[in-house]
Amino acid sequence: MEKKIIITIGDICVSREPAIIQTVLGSCVSTCLWDERSKVGGMNHFMLPKILIGPMRDVCLGPESIEKLVHEMQRVGADRHRLRAKIFGGGRVLRGLNQNIDVGTENVIAAREMLKVLRIPVIKECTSTAFGLKLIFYTATGQAFLKSL
Repeated sequence: MEKKIIITIGDICVSREPAIIQTVLGSCVSTCLWDERSKVGGMNHFMLPKILIGPMRDVCLGPESIEKLVHEMQRVGADRHRLRAKIFGGGRVLRGLNQNIDVGTENVIAAREMLKVLRIPVIKECTSTAFGLKLIFYTATGQAFLKSL
């Protein structure tokens, strides 16, 4: 039986064993990575594309969180060259706030750019929705399922 792991902002979860990782996203983004040969899967959940103001934990920031996720995947046996990515979240769910800053869109751009730098192909994406998402990722198969909130 697969273990079920719930992650929140700033979390990273990687598993060699079959697991179900889930989270809830609004403007935050989660990147799911999977290595089909080693069956290693992982997911992050980040809040900001970069430091906007004040001190933040690195894993709350897109590029740093993705880098750490890749490192953890390699640490447990994944090959970086076989990794495939799926990007979720980045919604426009915060109405009435400063319309000049679209954190969700900026998070998606940060994820795409970092994965491009790391040469990890994005094979699926569901981003920039007008609603929140519940994301469920199966590390044994690399499948991701979404529910609109």
